[in-house]
Amino acid sequence: GADAAVSAITENPWTAHARLQRSVVGAGVVESLLRALVRVCAGSDAAYGFGSDPRQLDRHGWYADNAARKTHPVGKKKPNRWGLHDLHGNVAEWCNDPYDPRYYERSQATNPRGPEDAEMYIVRGGSWKSRAPGLRSAARGTDRPGFGDACLAPDTLGLRCVRKAPAAR
Repeated sequence: GADAAVSAITENPWTAHARLQRSVVGAGVVESLLRALVRVCAGSDAAYGFGSDPRQLDRHGWYADNAARKTHPVGKKKPNRWGLHDLHGNVAEWCNDPYDPRYYERSQATNPRGPEDAEMYIVRGGSWKSRAPGLRSAARGTDRPGFGDACLAPDTLGLRCVRKAPAAR
């Protein structure tokens, strides 16, 4: 339905995203970036977007302790301070950021862009299957993008489109 989390993607997430982006021409949609997701997820130095107390997760996200082993409609838990829902749990989000375990050893210290390409890509936010530590704003996982068969595509992974903010007037 319209309130369902985007999950079980059966093609490379960036191909799916490009098709989605073409369908909203002029809407200012940009690729989902790791930095943007971290910024809207945390917004502070706290472990989660709502603070650092994992006992508050039940109010803010669907995860292993409360999700009954399934995804849930988007927006049923409390949003973060920008009104965004499901940044912790429900469906983990693909980020358009390749993963290289040694990249940060040799990258610039300020605002590193990440490697150009890799076999693995970053996954953030945790899913209905994750425990509290995997839902932290700084937590990240990796996976290979793309699935050839909907039966093999996990319902724990999805994507979130990030829209450019309107120009200040």
